[in-house]
Amino acid sequence: MLAALSGLLGAGLPAQAADRAGSAFVQDNPATPHALPLSFDIPGMSLADALQHYGRVTGRAVLHDAREIAGLRSAAVSGMFTPDEALRRMTEGTGMVARFVSEQAFALVRAPRPERQVSANDPRQRYLGWMQSRVMQALCGDPLTRPGTYRMVLRFQLDEAHAITQLDLYEDNRDAALAQRVRQRLDGLPMGARPPAGLPQPFMLLVQRSQDGLQGCPL
Repeated sequence: MLAALSGLLGAGLPAQAADRAGSAFVQDNPATPHALPLSFDIPGMSLADALQHYGRVTGRAVLHDAREIAGLRSAAVSGMFTPDEALRRMTEGTGMVARFVSEQAFALVRAPRPERQVSANDPRQRYLGWMQSRVMQALCGDPLTRPGTYRMVLRFQLDEAHAITQLDLYEDNRDAALAQRVRQRLDGLPMGARPPAGLPQPFMLLVQRSQDGLQGCPL
């Protein structure tokens, strides 16, 4: 199954990374046991910088929208806290919430407001559904990439021909063979229709696991 990861339409916006421009994720140290308290000493600072410090301490990958967090400041976090509690304290009052895509990675998105809910008849929402179905169809066409047995974040844009370009992946188990095959299936995949005006890019979609391992694919 594919799910929208963030925002009004599941469309992410440009993200910043600590290691390289254009990367979708901030990731530094190997993952640490997130149930255990860790020592944090992160003063109040720009939220973007605080997320980089948080990533170094916890080893978690952090996906965020540079325009959404521009001008926001974090609360100071000092002491022994679990990573979840430290993140809650650090982002308190910013209007941002974490949406976890795995134990090791999350997207920081603006907390939803009831008045921002979008009708299923909205053309942008319909296009997102169409795009999800196109991606699902492509992934179902290969036994290795069939959704249901793995969890992966897809981040991409559409080029002038309305085909997938600039594809970034994040997969729980760092399966290089799977990532390569997904790239082969999705790079250049045409959507077959122009996106509605005003639809922000890039897009972020989450491929989710299922119990039967065949979620959304024909038998």
